[in-house]
Amino acid sequence: MRRVTARGQPANAMVGVLPGGAAFSAAWAFRQLPLRGVEQVVAAALLVVSGAFAALSLFVFPSAGAFTAG
Repeated sequence: MRRVTARGQPANAMVGVLPGGAAFSAAWAFRQLPLRGVEQVVAAALLVVSGAFAALSLFVFPSAGAFTAG
């Protein structure tokens, strides 16, 4: 768990601190994954899928809230 946190925390810090931090964070994560033994194709797919889930959640959660609120 410590190793996962050690990789995720700097990426999250970049998002909040740097202008355009999401791009810097994604680039940093993409460079870190192959250093940990993940193939570049898998690393790219991971970033694409996680981005798609993030975008989907921007639609699903507000829609669910609006539906339950009536």
